[in-house]
Amino acid sequence: MPDRIKDQRLPLRRKSREWALGLLYQAEVRGEALAPDDHAYLPEQIAGIDADIGSREIAKIQAYVRTITDGVQENLDEIDRIIQQYSSKKWTLMRMSSIDRNMIRIAVYELLFAKDTPPAVIINEAIEIGKVFGTEESGKFINGILDTIRKSAVADTKP
Repeated sequence: MPDRIKDQRLPLRRKSREWALGLLYQAEVRGEALAPDDHAYLPEQIAGIDADIGSREIAKIQAYVRTITDGVQENLDEIDRIIQQYSSKKWTLMRMSSIDRNMIRIAVYELLFAKDTPPAVIINEAIEIGKVFGTEESGKFINGILDTIRKSAVADTKP
């Protein structure tokens, strides 16, 4: 992940989503929730990988990473219920790859709980990040589930 995140052309939110994916993946592999220390070292990790990025940008990335990871963890049961509801019956959460599952969780959190980014942007970012860190099929898989959620669940939450 580090070389990818170093790309200066990537917007800060994109970098934040990639770091959040890494942290959520790491926590899942460990079999435990994120610990405060997982976020504490983030500025040093970012600066160590991307020496050209300034402290203001690092702070913005760290803040949005925390928003995403805290939001996903706080709403995990609901997020997972929604993913399972709108995914194919043969694709249980545990059958999905960890990268795909956590990228979808991040996008569902942003779609249904954060609501400060247009759905098309959230879905596109999830697809692109999935293609980079997942398998050949991740982009299509993530798109299929998120598009179904967008059409159904997001429409249901509008006043």
